[in-house]
Amino acid sequence: MLKERLKFILKDTAIYGIANALSKFLVFLTLPIIVQVLSPADFGIWNLLTMLGSIITAVLIFGIDSAVIRYYFDDSSIQHHRNIFSQGLFLQISLILIFSVIGFLLPQFFLKTININNSYTQILFIVFIWVPANIFSQYFQNWFKWTFQRIRFLIISLGLALTNLIFLFIYSKASHLDLKMILFINAISYWLFVLLGLWWCRKYIQFKLDSPLMKKLMAFGFPMMLVLLISTLSSSLDRFFLVRYLNVEQMGIYSFCQKLSIVMLVAVAAFQTAFGPFAFSIWEKPDAKHTFSRFHSYYIIIAGAIALGICSFSKVLVMLIGNQTYMNSSKYLPILVLGTLVYGLYSFSSLGFFYSKKMLFNLLSLSIGLTINIAVNSMLVPLYKEYGAVIGFLSGNIGLVFSAYFFSRKFYVIEFFYYRDAMKLILLSGMLLSTTISLSDNILAEAFCKTFILIPVFLLSGFFLLTENERNFIRGQLRKYF
Repeated sequence: MLKERLKFILKDTAIYGIANALSKFLVFLTLPIIVQVLSPADFGIWNLLTMLGSIITAVLIFGIDSAVIRYYFDDSSIQHHRNIFSQGLFLQISLILIFSVIGFLLPQFFLKTININNSYTQILFIVFIWVPANIFSQYFQNWFKWTFQRIRFLIISLGLALTNLIFLFIYSKASHLDLKMILFINAISYWLFVLLGLWWCRKYIQFKLDSPLMKKLMAFGFPMMLVLLISTLSSSLDRFFLVRYLNVEQMGIYSFCQKLSIVMLVAVAAFQTAFGPFAFSIWEKPDAKHTFSRFHSYYIIIAGAIALGICSFSKVLVMLIGNQTYMNSSKYLPILVLGTLVYGLYSFSSLGFFYSKKMLFNLLSLSIGLTINIAVNSMLVPLYKEYGAVIGFLSGNIGLVFSAYFFSRKFYVIEFFYYRDAMKLILLSGMLLSTTISLSDNILAEAFCKTFILIPVFLLSGFFLLTENERNFIRGQLRKYF
């Protein structure tokens, strides 16, 4: 049975998880182009503006993309599906129109929140043009994902990121690429695929308002909006605090490291995207809880090995994607990577919320994580600057996951191997921090040396921290395939 479950989740990871991860990786590949043309100061401004756009997007989506899917399965008729899709789309359009009036009348308010002066107002307007495209693209992707239109999901998910990358590359070779043009190309890329998604969904559009249904969608979506907003804020708080203590160049150098940590997010996102539908499909099965417990341990081992590889090659990645100016930022990467890995555990710790549909506890756990993040940043950033920010990020994610474990057990009891898995994480933390130790002036030789020492040691330690049954299962699989 476990073998079939592994095949199932690997198949979905290949379709949805890897697609989501590849789109993030394609975004990551734009970094070398952007770093080459922007100064560290402008790179910091670009990071802050895109962060602001993501936060605005989280509010304006309002959880409607999730609410539409919640009511989609209530009726299998095409008329019901058309009505659900259309009402959700109308709500998104209405929220975008309201924001557009506020945003274009009060741009100074938004710039002030990220401590940027009013000379960037025109550039902010380009971000405001991108925001609606980002909202619609997420709406269409979620629709295609949950209605099993896999090819269309893949085309939009990968297409807009690939198009943005290609446009940036071509323009950087043909003309002068600056901050304004980088943001404009991003907006154009998104709008192209929004139009494609709209064309594909044309049969679901009907021009008829259904006020009772719209109220239901808003009521369901509001808590989901708070969840997405808190999640977005949690990963952005470091820059909200640092922007008041660092100059623009220092902010740009730190922002580069934060963007570099996307490499770990690619791996975690691939798992999380596939794990959701997988969990929904098996949690009533007799062996579901045992399966979740096993996968919890496997996740830590596999994700930990990936994290060690990333941090071992941190200096090489800095030179490949950026330049010597950003080298000092690599020392923050292990803590950011560890924080991202810990966040991936939320897929397990929150299972009870989704099983019981007690989403207020999901919101409560996220709020606890955000509160801890804010508190640690408030205390440490004034004293330790970048180190305080990354510790705040890690602490917030630890608080999020621990509170979710505590509350989730009330609704769906899973006997995770807490002690053994905690030992793996403690060992991993020490090994990640050890990657900051310099062994050689040759950064490539140093990277390979750390990789071939740390990863085998961690994998072997993780293997022996599994239960005897787990070790026997893995031995059996290895014998079969090798």
